[in-house]
This record gives sequence, structure tokens and C-alpha cells, in this order.
Amino acid sequence: MVETALVGERVPAHAVDAGSELLRSLDKAQLQIRAALWVRREQSLEWVLEFATPLLKAEGPKRLYTAVQVELRKLEKKKGNPTISLESVRIISPDDELLMQLRVVARTPSSAIVGIAFRGNVVNGRLVPDCYIYRNA
Repeated sequence: MVETALVGERVPAHAVDAGSELLRSLDKAQLQIRAALWVRREQSLEWVLEFATPLLKAEGPKRLYTAVQVELRKLEKKKGNPTISLESVRIISPDDELLMQLRVVARTPSSAIVGIAFRGNVVNGRLVPDCYIYRNA
């Protein structure tokens, strides 16, 4: 698997493509992904790929991270090289505070895979971290 962290002003193009592919794979695995986005962490400046699913509460994080790992391995086998490390993935609740903030200005259809670059914005008086949004339903 990939060991390097993604750091920089913008999500690298290869990571945007890989995130989109992983989202498609997780949709096929029926993980009920309600939101998917890269988020730039303020402290480390690393990009983290977040997936929100209601299954987190019902099935717990271990099962979901295992499912993500399975899909990452499938993509790695298909591509011939690793694209995203499991360490760069975070499973969250659809009720996450950031997602609710973003839904005010960037809501998508539940099965959409779009590309919304969201940088340097304030929503309801609060600064929102830089994001690249695929889905936020």
C-alpha cells in the first residue's frame, strides 16, 4: 500500500481520480456512502479521504475499514500500483458537523459523483477547511 501522506495546497490529480474510483467501488459494495470528500487537515496540511455512511453506527468501524481495504486491494490489483493508503481514509457519520455545514452550500444527489473544489470559504460565519467534494447528500 501507499505509505506517503498527501500534502499540498490542492488534492493531486491522481488522488482525485483514485478517490472517485474508490467511491464507485464502495457504491458497488453497497456501503451506503452518503458523502465522500477529500479534506485538508489544518494542523498537518494532509489530505484525508472521508466517507460518511449510516452503517458506521450499525456495523462499527472495523467492518467498514475492512471493506474499504478490500476495495483498495481490488483497485491496486486492477491498476497494478497502489493509489490511496488506508491511513488516508476516514469513515465518519453522515451527521458529521463539517458535512452538515457543507450541505448548506454544496449538497449533491445521493448517488452523484461530482467534483467540487471548495477552498477558503466561510459558511454561516465559520471557516471551512479546504475540500474536494464528490458527494454530500
